[in-house]
Amino acid sequence: MYHQHVCFPTRENNILDIVYSNVKDTYKAVPRPHFGQSDQISVFLYPAYEQLLKRAPPVSKILKVWNEESELMLQDCFESTNWAVFKTAALREDSTVDLEEYAAAVTGYISTCTENIIPTKYCKFYPNDKPWINCEVRAMLRARSTAFVSEDIGEYKKARYKLCKSIRKAKKDYSLRLEGYYTIADSWHMWQGLQHITEYWQRSQGDITPKITLPDELNEFYARFEAPNTGQQHKTLTSEGILDTPLTVSSAEVRMALRKTNPKKAAGPDNIPGQALMVCSSELANLFTAIYNLSLNRALVPTCFKSTIIIPLPKKNTVTCLYDFRPIALTPIVMKCFERIVMSHIKSNIPTTLDAAIHTALTYLEGKDTYVRMLFINYSSAFNSYSTQAL
Repeated sequence: MYHQHVCFPTRENNILDIVYSNVKDTYKAVPRPHFGQSDQISVFLYPAYEQLLKRAPPVSKILKVWNEESELMLQDCFESTNWAVFKTAALREDSTVDLEEYAAAVTGYISTCTENIIPTKYCKFYPNDKPWINCEVRAMLRARSTAFVSEDIGEYKKARYKLCKSIRKAKKDYSLRLEGYYTIADSWHMWQGLQHITEYWQRSQGDITPKITLPDELNEFYARFEAPNTGQQHKTLTSEGILDTPLTVSSAEVRMALRKTNPKKAAGPDNIPGQALMVCSSELANLFTAIYNLSLNRALVPTCFKSTIIIPLPKKNTVTCLYDFRPIALTPIVMKCFERIVMSHIKSNIPTTLDAAIHTALTYLEGKDTYVRMLFINYSSAFNSYSTQAL
């Protein structure tokens, strides 16, 4: 089946130019002025395909350069810091520590030190970049372009040879890196390898038409269940509901939680990266131990730990309404470490025989030709559409 590409009259009301192809919408026809004394207009045909470099703009990012030298400087900075100054500055008139001011000052100082000490670099990523292209290949490309402009044939041949050599080396290094994902007995590395092979990270994030009112609409949409507190809606804790001996965490637990931080996780509103907490876990363990224990003793979480940045990601390519966005919440990594420590204490107090059906199922599976059907229900997001005051 063939398709006609000229769909407008070329002489009066008649279509005299006929251009067919076996692929639909391959070319676009545009009317042009007459040639000389011709009685029909001219037709300009151009491919409908648009290069990826022209369809999508380049993405600019500012990345932090973590190396051994910068990590040592950050560790020395935190080790030589007198953390007692922050606690003294947060004292009230009744000699009690203001937890809100104390935590905000500490997190702000850590974020400022990280920004000032860790160097950054400006990177520009083009949409048609190949995953194996590195800085060496880019340098060889620039050298080849310079040699071509200079019209020196000898230098141009040398630059082309070096470029081909660097491309072969870059492709080999990239293939070895992909193979390395499957040589490590780790499911996370395996999925990372699959994402690189299938180019999962390059999928389209949706066609979003920028609107000035979109942030306000999203804020109102996500906070539609948060009714204003007109009355006493929150139940206050009574003396019977508070433990006589509140939970306390040790410095070793905090150090281990900070050391297990995933450096690839995005930072929260406090702008403290996970790499800084992981590298400086020994220097910051005692500091956050004091803050965590003070929070547990007062049954109060600092506001800076609870603040969240919501990033809406489109669920499909074409966004038609606000329901087509998936809210991704970025919380402070310091609070995530605190939650993991408390969760480990809660799990230690739960009896191992809480689910008696597990032993029965395993015993039943020991027989021949037997199977067990289990239903797993995830309640993690079941109450997102309910008011927190009602809960």
